[in-house]
Amino acid sequence: MRTLMFCVAALAGALAASGAPAATYTYRGSPFTEAMAPYQIGERVTGTLELVEPLPANMEATDIPIANFVDLMFVDGQQVRTRANSVICRLVLGTDANANINAWIIWTRASTVGVNNARFSLETFNVPGFAADLVGVGNFPGACDSGSLEPRASTNVAGSWIDDDVFANGFED
Repeated sequence: MRTLMFCVAALAGALAASGAPAATYTYRGSPFTEAMAPYQIGERVTGTLELVEPLPANMEATDIPIANFVDLMFVDGQQVRTRANSVICRLVLGTDANANINAWIIWTRASTVGVNNARFSLETFNVPGFAADLVGVGNFPGACDSGSLEPRASTNVAGSWIDDDVFANGFED
């Protein structure tokens, strides 16, 4: 009987843990100030980031392990980046005293390769001394290799993490 009660308690705990809601964060980038067709000035990066649990307050900018990452969906007017179609090259997050994201590096590349190693890239940064959203296509032998983007779009102004997911669809004004 004791073993049965232990198994039932363990199963109930596992079910409760699996049903626990993940933490979803919504990003709205600043409008692009540089753009090459097909991108346009004024478009922006928007998206959502889902983690296993909420981030703690006052967290220094920290690499987030893939085990703590559930999914993401970022759009830039031309492409949609999700966990299913992307390689996550870097995911760094930091928070303020209210556990709001105030420092980040999110760098994704398309997991499929086109002609001449062409890959879509979407990067958003806000770290001391550098803030930007950079999107476009580049030729990268490895998914996370460095290189230039052309065509591309960018802004050097940090976006913001908001509580309203209406902007996550990429079709707002």
